[in-house]
Amino acid sequence: MQCRRTLRPPGRCRDRATRSQLSGLRQAGDRREWRIRTIKPSGYDSPIGHRTPHIHFDIKGREKRLITQMYFTEDHATNSADVLYNQLGEDAVTAMAQQQAEADRYRWDIVLGEG
Repeated sequence: MQCRRTLRPPGRCRDRATRSQLSGLRQAGDRREWRIRTIKPSGYDSPIGHRTPHIHFDIKGREKRLITQMYFTEDHATNSADVLYNQLGEDAVTAMAQQQAEADRYRWDIVLGEG
């Protein structure tokens, strides 16, 4: 399984002329797990309204592909005002990263298929 994630670095989100994307490619190991180390993005204004902090993922397995966004539990106020987050309905819980005991760590499980 491969994962590509993109995010906008803080300080560049508001400057459309210099906006850039950070991205990376990760290959899962023998246990079919992978980890990333990155910065938590800030929210930003968009044509559909203010977006809550989130990270985009493009995940490819042998037979399936998932394009999704990961949200953060502590951003409840901005999550509830985000148009795309609200469209998730009951699926919003699966798009939420769980903050770990270490304040700067999150866990987000993704299953492309059983087996």
